[in-house]
Amino acid sequence: MPEITKTLIFVGVAAVVGLLAFFLRAPSLEPPQLNIDDKLFGEVEDATVAASLEVVRHNADTGEVERLKVARDGADWVIASHDDYPADASDAEENIHEAALTLIDLTIDGRQSESTTDHGEYGVISPESEKVREANDEEIGVLVALEDEDGRALAKLIVGKTVQDNDQQRYVRKD
Repeated sequence: MPEITKTLIFVGVAAVVGLLAFFLRAPSLEPPQLNIDDKLFGEVEDATVAASLEVVRHNADTGEVERLKVARDGADWVIASHDDYPADASDAEENIHEAALTLIDLTIDGRQSESTTDHGEYGVISPESEKVREANDEEIGVLVALEDEDGRALAKLIVGKTVQDNDQQRYVRKD
């Protein structure tokens, strides 16, 4: 077989393998890009599916993580983080749905950084993170999590420092 034929066969096989690799490549692992004015939790449309709300914060005095979770238990509402202590059902359901609406309606006003090394600067280190040990108190945010009846996360957000020159806004990070 002449050398030119062998070379053309190798080039043809390489082109086919290259095309296969291009079309069969794994999907990107990057999260979808959100734009200014997009809803932060656009995938959640119905606030009434919220069945629990949890707030987690780091106590600077004790160094401990404190949790408050209110959840629906059948037809009743309980404080799940405190041995299912009964909650005032009329207020609980209204407040959970109001919090869910607030989270669902949050829009992106800007983007400060996508680097995890900047989390401390904006106060959005998760109180559940291992980074809490090295962080000072101002770098640790408050985690707010909303779940449906099956325990699936509807919204999970870390609320950080107040935005400079605008005390009506805070830095936040989806968790």
